[in-house]
Amino acid sequence: MQRSKSVVANDFVAEENEFKSEILNEAFICKRLNTDASAVELSAHLLQRLREVLKAYAQGPTGNSNWKKRTTNGMLKIKIVPEAMQDIQRLSAFKKFEAESCQLQRIELNNLNLNERVVLFVNAFNILMIHSCIVKGSPGGNLLERTAFLRSARYNIGGHIFSLLDVSDLFFNE
Repeated sequence: MQRSKSVVANDFVAEENEFKSEILNEAFICKRLNTDASAVELSAHLLQRLREVLKAYAQGPTGNSNWKKRTTNGMLKIKIVPEAMQDIQRLSAFKKFEAESCQLQRIELNNLNLNERVVLFVNAFNILMIHSCIVKGSPGGNLLERTAFLRSARYNIGGHIFSLLDVSDLFFNE
């Protein structure tokens, strides 16, 4: 019997999930949080980690060839090509992000006020969208492909499973 891998960090303790999960932040199961950071601070931290991952990729040897120019609003865009996404998945910064993302499993949603929930889920939507593009690839070109992508991209947040479509319906649609 193979022993599962544990991650012990300053902020959390997690154990590698021995079962393959379709939930993107369940590669590790968060056993305990060791931080007083709020849910909003955690989500902002994870979003910053993803920015660091993309920046590390862009500055790497293969990043320049897959990185588009700055857009008119100053944002950088990355081409969603399988080779680029595989390169990003191999980065140690991305592996660390994936382990850290399990912390969302332990958030106490009932303790959040409305403003905190909105900020948490807006951040979680952005984190999940980027994470999904890296792991699953492009959302697709037509409505059916995009809808399937939005349904399949899921996170465990506070013990509840939310897809991109769920978050979009809850917070962005009237």
